[in-house]
Amino acid sequence: MEEFAEDFEDDLTEPEDEEYFDYSQRGASAFRPRYARSSLALNGPLISGAGVGQAFGWALLVTEVRFDDGEHEIWQQGFEFHNRYPSFAGYFNEIRSSIVDSVGYL
Repeated sequence: MEEFAEDFEDDLTEPEDEEYFDYSQRGASAFRPRYARSSLALNGPLISGAGVGQAFGWALLVTEVRFDDGEHEIWQQGFEFHNRYPSFAGYFNEIRSSIVDSVGYL
């Protein structure tokens, strides 16, 4: 995560809280690379024969963002995309919907 943060810190201006915590905004404008330094990776790198979920990129629990209900922010980070969710349940529901859409059941 250290290298990941370094790759982006110099290139991006961090958004103010109003923009950052608007979860309808997805993309680089609502991204804080410094949070990657202390995030917890919930899965490993994509490898041949990887398990379900790894095709969706890294899932990171952002320890820097904790809400009043105890939930932490989750990042879904891939090579050309990233999404942010205000809870693990929100992230999981999105991934599950993607799997259902692609395979047609579950």
